[in-house]
Amino acid sequence: MSNQPAPVTIDARKVKTIEPDTPEMEAFLSAGYQGMTVETANLIIKERKADPNSWPHSELMKAKAFLEAYHAKPRAINTKPGWKRQQEA
Repeated sequence: MSNQPAPVTIDARKVKTIEPDTPEMEAFLSAGYQGMTVETANLIIKERKADPNSWPHSELMKAKAFLEAYHAKPRAINTKPGWKRQQEA
């Protein structure tokens, strides 16, 4: 007997994806952006435009990146077909 665990199969139909512009996407991104929300990001951008001294430049860049990720829609970038195994004779 082998001590290796049995392979795990995943049914792709049951995998939940996170759609852009949804509360789930906001919560997902919030974990990586230290608790930032869409409302906070918009506020930082608005206040920084009015008074550049109100927020550090790094916070402005973080807010813009957060909103870009929040609105981003997945798209394929590779146009080449995937590799396929040759049929053995």
